[in-house]
Amino acid sequence: MARDKKGQFIRKFRYPVKEYCKEYQCWKNMIRRCYDPECDHFGYYGKRGILVCDRWLESVDNFIDDMGRCPDGFSLDRIDLNGDYCPENCRWAGTITQANNKRNNRYFEYKGELLTIPELARRNGIKRSTLSMRIYGYGWEVQRAVETPVRAKEDSLSL
Repeated sequence: MARDKKGQFIRKFRYPVKEYCKEYQCWKNMIRRCYDPECDHFGYYGKRGILVCDRWLESVDNFIDDMGRCPDGFSLDRIDLNGDYCPENCRWAGTITQANNKRNNRYFEYKGELLTIPELARRNGIKRSTLSMRIYGYGWEVQRAVETPVRAKEDSLSL
């Protein structure tokens, strides 16, 4: 990749950057997280050895060719959280998918499946905060926490 007089990389794009602004920002931030020690998130990525594949480092066009356009409401997600940024390990994912794909998630077995608290809450129509309090605060077993009906709050205005 060529450099200008100040030593900055000269990036050439197939399309005007504004046409894929979201994808460009995602690509730029991915590289910063992995290679810039001044980036706030470097410790979670670059310091842990997470890299960006050579093809994507080369250009944002290659990144977009492999990933496609980012759907509304989605962002870049690594499937294997210990793996690098590369076509085989990345996808566009929504907030629910990403919330269930974090290193600090705890999984609970319920009816033969391993699920996170947000998944358990969503599938069973319970607030996540209620389920968390029952499991962590009160020490309830998962089955009891999920299957005990939630009491309706009394209307404070009724006499």
